[in-house]
Amino acid sequence: MEMGATCSVAVLDGWEAVMIAYASSRGSYSMAREGIGLRLPVLSSAVGRVLISGLTEEQRAELLDYKQVEPLTPFTVTIRDHLHLRLMDVLKEGYALVDQEAELGFRSLAVPLYRHDGQVVAALNVGLRIELATLEEMKQRFLPRLKEIALSIQGHLL
Repeated sequence: MEMGATCSVAVLDGWEAVMIAYASSRGSYSMAREGIGLRLPVLSSAVGRVLISGLTEEQRAELLDYKQVEPLTPFTVTIRDHLHLRLMDVLKEGYALVDQEAELGFRSLAVPLYRHDGQVVAALNVGLRIELATLEEMKQRFLPRLKEIALSIQGHLL
């Protein structure tokens, strides 16, 4: 099923999320910076927040204590307590939805990809320009499909 949006898979590399797979549908609007090898800060991207949700509580606390968040846009969350709440939401809800924090005019939704033993090894993401879907539409249109895809490949991840 074509999603009609930019889709990607990212892994954690230090305190950055690195895109290792990328696809953009014909005619979709994508990020200005895109593609395999793209690095995004973990605290201001949907893929990053999903990836650090797989870390231990101590590792997440260390990240929040020692990593200063640079505002990439006026919407980037930089306050430690607010970031902590966002990460708790990811753990509780099983997905991250980020609205214009990594790039103006772009929002993304990500879910974890679990290895057979339950460890988060990657994040599956869909992103698009803000005029193409509201936050609620992102959840309604893409979240069920992302979760379905993630579940279907879980047993194949090492």
